[in-house]
Amino acid sequence: IQGGDDDVFELKQSVRASASVYKKITPEKFNTFHAWAKGGWSIFPGENWMDFYMAYTYSYQFLLEQLQEARSFQPHKPVILGETHYEGNDNVTSETLRRYAYTTLLCGGAGHTYGNKDIWIYTMFWRDALGSEASHHMRNIRNFMDKMPWWEMEPAKFDDVFRKREDEWRVCRIDTVSDFIPSAFSREHNI
Repeated sequence: IQGGDDDVFELKQSVRASASVYKKITPEKFNTFHAWAKGGWSIFPGENWMDFYMAYTYSYQFLLEQLQEARSFQPHKPVILGETHYEGNDNVTSETLRRYAYTTLLCGGAGHTYGNKDIWIYTMFWRDALGSEASHHMRNIRNFMDKMPWWEMEPAKFDDVFRKREDEWRVCRIDTVSDFIPSAFSREHNI
């Protein structure tokens, strides 16, 4: 991962040089860029050394926008939510972490990272944090997603959501981020 919580505008050439050397020495390793609170592709758009895109946000609306933007690029590259909320930090709940994880995977992302404040800053409670509520939820998400070909799913767009009408589920337009329910469909529409 090049960068790290920094947009490095004045160091762009240094990052490019570093990524080029890294690709030459270890071509089997993946490269990306960790920008400050946005997708790394926004700093280095269309650059060949980026093997996957890293999204970074603490805003649900920005998450949706970043996922949709990353999917629009050609050639298509995987996008991973590389940094977002940490469990136990600023009253972040396991519900928030589940929402970001499911949204990332159901809206076209290839992965999601999970963080816990006590592990991140290595407090005296770090061992307890290994068995926290959200860490169990992340395992449940993995078990659920492993049962289907999620990488072949077509994500619903932000302005679509399922609502039940007259005993039938239909896709309807929504107007606010708070109404959004992440969903995806198999190409055959049987999942």
